[in-house]
Amino acid sequence: MSKVSKAQAGITLVELMIGMTIGLVVTGAVFTVVLSNQKTILSNNALNQTQESLRFSTTTINRLIRQASSFRKPSVESELIINFSSKQRDCIGKLDNSEENILKLIDGKLICELKELLSGETKQYVLANNVHALSFKYGFVENGLVNYVAFNDISLNEKWNLVTTIQTKISFGLNGSLSNQMIEFITTSHNKSLQEAGTTN
Repeated sequence: MSKVSKAQAGITLVELMIGMTIGLVVTGAVFTVVLSNQKTILSNNALNQTQESLRFSTTTINRLIRQASSFRKPSVESELIINFSSKQRDCIGKLDNSEENILKLIDGKLICELKELLSGETKQYVLANNVHALSFKYGFVENGLVNYVAFNDISLNEKWNLVTTIQTKISFGLNGSLSNQMIEFITTSHNKSLQEAGTTN
């Protein structure tokens, strides 16, 4: 009888414990891979959204600078004050809404501040998130070359009305990410460059 009972016996408790342990290890490894992939996908989606909002922002900044009739002196390097005709679109794309837009960095957000013509209210609109640094340099033609200087450069005080070109630098990335990216571009005001060409002829 002992031979029959041994042959009919199932798995032992030790074998069951080993099987369960292997199963838990495999399940844990699968969950780790799934969670890691999910974090990567979410991080990539957030970065893609940041890049898309920055594409919109750079297009908006380029448009505003191109249509500028003048630039006002800001109080900090991360601020750009653009004046233009109300017949042109402002930073939110509206006509007859404002004549001055102020671009600035506040708490990691690229902000457009404007004063509405009808209501007189000052409003702020977020153009992009996850912006770490924003700076503008002002270009004016001197001896046939464009010189770019910071807003507080003493040489700009006498030539503020000669500014025709803006150099913009935007550094962005996700919070906690080690890989920040930078966009740098130069835009010329069509109105200002035509004015300068008219005064030199």
